[in-house]
Amino acid sequence: MDSFSDLTQRLRTQICYAHIFGDALTEEQLVARCAPADPEGLRRELELLEASESVEREGEYWFLSGGVVAGFASSKQVRERAAQRVLEDQRMLIGFLKRLRIVRMLAVSGSVGWKNHVDHVGKPADLDLFVIAAPSGVHIVRLILRVRESLRWLLSRMGWGRRRASVCPNYLTEIGFLEITNQSFYTASDALNVQVLKGEDIYRRFLVANRWIERYYPVALTTRSEAPLDEGRSTARSALNIVCFATMAAYAWTKARLAGRPFTYSLGFRFDRTNSLRRSAVAGGGYQPTVARRFHEIYERHFGPDSTLHAFLFPGTTDTGVYANGEYAEPTLSTHLGYDE
Repeated sequence: MDSFSDLTQRLRTQICYAHIFGDALTEEQLVARCAPADPEGLRRELELLEASESVEREGEYWFLSGGVVAGFASSKQVRERAAQRVLEDQRMLIGFLKRLRIVRMLAVSGSVGWKNHVDHVGKPADLDLFVIAAPSGVHIVRLILRVRESLRWLLSRMGWGRRRASVCPNYLTEIGFLEITNQSFYTASDALNVQVLKGEDIYRRFLVANRWIERYYPVALTTRSEAPLDEGRSTARSALNIVCFATMAAYAWTKARLAGRPFTYSLGFRFDRTNSLRRSAVAGGGYQPTVARRFHEIYERHFGPDSTLHAFLFPGTTDTGVYANGEYAEPTLSTHLGYDE
């Protein structure tokens, strides 16, 4: 299976996927994600699913049967405002990164990017960043963010300054290294649902480099010729990037030895390592194994088993990790998403 079998399967997938994250979609959103060229056909499919009591509607939002959340429209607005507050809380850092020349594209991902942020009592908010850097710029940006977060933590411990959202550079890659290794519905969804704050043209190039996303979403990722990129290669920047990489690798190696944990650095890119010279990304697919397991449970509960669909959406995914690029990696993130089913 290398595509959805029909519109109904697309529709079921999107509604189930939103449910995992405590979210629901409007008809307009479902049209955009499933059938932008056939809104009437999608509307008919929704009516059939509603008639069969597989889904139900509350206001403008569509839920799985029995999953309606009372007052969801109001809580959705609260989540959107919470996401906006996280951005405003880090506006100085965002402004700095937007001015930084080695940052070619800056976007916000995660719950803030999806505008579905939930404030958890006692848990600091996260601002997940997606950065495309100039050649030999990934670890310069990482070290800047690492030093900044360390200073913020130190000042907080000393009682200076108020508590701010934590900045998590979850995906940093070079402009010449754009193709995503872990090609799944999970990563396709994350790639499309970001807020781009700088470099819309670079983001479009990123999408074109990942045309496999078209398997999961009805988007036309054109391959039209564009002006060559001015990659701005610099020997000095390359040397500085290596110094930054080596510094953080040495620190991480020491911590790993003391704590008895795996070392997550490699010179060349490896899917089972978080950091290489050209990319920094959470090893093991991040939350993908957890999301895949929840999706399987929810889809089977409401629509019956479909192992072929599951393998299509989450290729190479097990309960404990992900196989990709000929390598297997266990996720380094907690298995708790922070949403209630």
